[in-house]
Amino acid sequence: NLLLCLRSAALFVVSRIGVLMIVGSTALVTHRTVLAQLVGWDSKWYLMIAQHGYAHAVPPGSGNPAQSNLGFFPLLPLLVRAMHVVTGFDFAVAGLVTTGLLGVSAAVTAWWLLRLHFDQSGADRGIAMIVLSPGAFVLGMVYSESAISCSSRARCWPCTITDGSSPVSWPRSRLPL
Repeated sequence: NLLLCLRSAALFVVSRIGVLMIVGSTALVTHRTVLAQLVGWDSKWYLMIAQHGYAHAVPPGSGNPAQSNLGFFPLLPLLVRAMHVVTGFDFAVAGLVTTGLLGVSAAVTAWWLLRLHFDQSGADRGIAMIVLSPGAFVLGMVYSESAISCSSRARCWPCTITDGSSPVSWPRSRLPL
């Protein structure tokens, strides 16, 4: 079973290397660092929560002045903060390492879910389709998609570890029964 987990983890890692190559080439064109590109968009909200916590009130007004971090669920910022405390990494690096580890766990989880319905080859192809899909680039950013994906049920250790956390990673999740 460990070798099967390593196969799906390897597929995830290879796909992230491809994403890093693409981000590196766009960094040359945009004159932004690779790190700055990987912690853009909503990543800044997760990192801000990890560093400073949540806002204490909803800001008044509408539009940009009314933006708030209250709409982001706490699991990822908690894990990023823990990674920062344990390793001493900068919050951005801690966020990328955390989501990378969660991504590996999500790939293994998804492989086992696919394996429940398909043979080994089908599960391998399914993981390749997931990690190489156009939207999978967010699995290399500080986004909660990896944590949400890990919160699914399957017969493997990543799910056992993260399934109890699903109510804090996604609003419609349920506690395990």
